[in-house]
Amino acid sequence: MSTPPNRPYPDGDLNVGGPNERTVELFAASGCRRYAEIGVYRGDTAERIAQVLGGEGEIHLFDYADRVEPVAARLRAAGHGNVCAHGNSRRLL
Repeated sequence: MSTPPNRPYPDGDLNVGGPNERTVELFAASGCRRYAEIGVYRGDTAERIAQVLGGEGEIHLFDYADRVEPVAARLRAAGHGNVCAHGNSRRLL
């Protein structure tokens, strides 16, 4: 029996379902026009924030490149051109 690799990050599915509605409510009530999310997973919260912004302001998404790029592409395809993806690698130094 082999020992599973010791990874400092999850590489499978997370126990997350849908957007964080509390975050969306707080953001909408704040009147802010810039949003940054660290750890986008499937992008459900970012998608709701993009709807709140209605094409205005800025959305900055930070996560591993293989997670953040598809989310940013999906948001841009939905007409949200105000998305900036900040992808990083899983390389350990």
